[in-house]
Amino acid sequence: MLENNTVSWTSLICGHGRRNMPKEAVFFVFEMVAAGIKPNLVTMVCVISACAKLKYASLSARVCAYIGEFGLKSNMLMVNSLVDDMYMKCGATDAAKQVFDDCVKKNLVLYNTILSNFVRQGLASEAVSIMGEMLRQGLRPDKVTMLSAISACAQLKCLSFWKVLPWLCSKEWTVRLG
Repeated sequence: MLENNTVSWTSLICGHGRRNMPKEAVFFVFEMVAAGIKPNLVTMVCVISACAKLKYASLSARVCAYIGEFGLKSNMLMVNSLVDDMYMKCGATDAAKQVFDDCVKKNLVLYNTILSNFVRQGLASEAVSIMGEMLRQGLRPDKVTMLSAISACAQLKCLSFWKVLPWLCSKEWTVRLG
């Protein structure tokens, strides 16, 4: 590398992660830290994605420790990456739920992320509970939310949902399934 700085290391790490070389991406973040270069949020999002591809929960925990160690403040992109990429794809649903619960400013994207992943993991009851929380927070469901809700109710064989569906699709909520 011509210049060893956060930007050059992050480019190297993200490039390897995108080129389906997650082991190398994770290796480089450890090299970066060993060289005394502090990773930034973009670096960590790329490493989180690489860890998810490897599906190593213990490695994910080590990477998360860096986030705290370097005092990086989580943003929605990082929280989404932690929930979706790192924890859910590694099967660590409890850790994903903890990150979700710890997030103070949840948005529709984060709710949809955890909803769709709970449904994908076969945790339909949890998905329905999260959707209830989302609605109580005043967030409006979108098509992604509705697909997750329908899938969760189908898993639960919950027929009562169909009574609520027209209300959710009313003008007030502005969800259009067609």
